[in-house]
Amino acid sequence: MSKPEGSVMADGGAISGAVEIDAGMLDRMIEIRRHLHRNPELSNHEANTHLYLRQMLAGQGIADIRDVAGFGLAVDIVGTGASPYTLACDTFDAVVTGSAAHAAKPHEGVDALAVACSLVTELQKIVSREIDPYDPLVISVTAINGGNANNVSAGKVALKGTIRSGSDATRERVWRRVRAIAEGMAASHGAHVEVDIHRGEPGVVNDVEMAELIVASGKACIGADNVLNTPGWTVADDFGYCS
Repeated sequence: MSKPEGSVMADGGAISGAVEIDAGMLDRMIEIRRHLHRNPELSNHEANTHLYLRQMLAGQGIADIRDVAGFGLAVDIVGTGASPYTLACDTFDAVVTGSAAHAAKPHEGVDALAVACSLVTELQKIVSREIDPYDPLVISVTAINGGNANNVSAGKVALKGTIRSGSDATRERVWRRVRAIAEGMAASHGAHVEVDIHRGEPGVVNDVEMAELIVASGKACIGADNVLNTPGWTVADDFGYCS
């Protein structure tokens, strides 16, 4: 399962542990980071930084704040949640090949860019129309590259992106559907497509009984107020290889 303990160092340089951060806390952390950048101190002489972060932590209701090595701070927080805690993340690359034509006579070619744009839209329908809304899935097309002239349609276009899934069954199904949709969309336009999908980090899956044990132990050791119910998040984490 994911590591529940979290720690904050006074120089703002380390926040460790898989503790989910809500939007309000994230905004506060950004504010703290900006303050530290506007008020830099030499390493090992961070008296003002030490005091500032201690005040910020106390303002979040954290009572047990310990000094470390003069200018460091340590707090004890336990956070855990239901599985999947993070999603598996795979990457994909697709190359659509058509045939270039003059923009005045597009019918004389196969516009690879038009095929790619249609593909971006169709891939989103996997999420919205083929997968249970309670089964986490995020498909993102993050780059499209092709064409180099104002008056010539693109003969070849490359796309890339990520597939983030919450279960092995959905992961395997989406791989098949991405390929099938890409090939079908290309064929319907008279184009060709090559799709490469690269397996990335697996999801972090918390053992239910172990998570319950961590929660009970945390409450007994550091108090219920320092034990957080932290829902899963859609990022990937290489800790998935160990969970």
